Amino acid sequence: MTARTCTALGLCALSLGACGSGGGETATTRSAVETPQALPKLPPGWRPVVNQSEGFAFGLPPGWQVRETSSGTSLLRTLDRRIAVSISADRTDQALNQPLGDYATGVAKSLGGLSRINILGSRGLRDRYSAVEVRASGFGKGGIKEQAVLVGLRRDHLATFVVASLRRAGVPGVLYGAQVTRIVKTLRSRPIE
Repeated sequence: MTARTCTALGLCALSLGACGSGGGETATTRSAVETPQALPKLPPGWRPVVNQSEGFAFGLPPGWQVRETSSGTSLLRTLDRRIAVSISADRTDQALNQPLGDYATGVAKSLGGLSRINILGSRGLRDRYSAVEVRASGFGKGGIKEQAVLVGLRRDHLATFVVASLRRAGVPGVLYGAQVTRIVKTLRSRPIE
C-alpha cells in the first residue's frame, strides 16, 4: 500500500471518526423534517452522484472516480490520484450545535493519516448553506508534506457536511482547485434512505 493510499484511507477514517455518520447511530433531538434538494445544473460531462446512506448528492467531474466507503463516506479520486476528496455528513446534535468554524477546525486538527498538523487559516464562504473553509498542512507516511482544505457546510439545523480535500504539497492547488470548489457548490442535502 502506498503512502498516498494510506493517507486517503486516513481521510476516510477521519470522516467517520471525527464527523460522525449520517445514518444509524446519530443522536439527535431535532424535529425538523429534511426534504431533498435538487442538484443544480451540472457542467457538461459531470454526472450526479447520490449517497443514500449519508443523505447527500453532488456532481462528479469527468475523469474522477467515486466510491462509498464502509462508513458511508464518499471518497472521490482523480485518475492520476494526485488528490483525494472525502464527503461526509453528520446529523448529531454536537455537529449541529457547535459553531461551524470550530467544528471544521476540529476536523482539520484530527485528520487521519497526518501528523504534525498545522492550521493555516480559515474563512467564511458564500454558499447555499452556511460554509467555512479551513486550510491545514501536515505530514503523511514517509514524511511527505500534505495540504488539506476542508469545507464545513451546514443546512439549517438538519445536517453538517465536511468536504475534505488532500493533496501532496508538491501538487499545485490550482490543478484541481476549481473542480473541488465546484463539487462543493453542487453538494445538496437529502434525507437518509
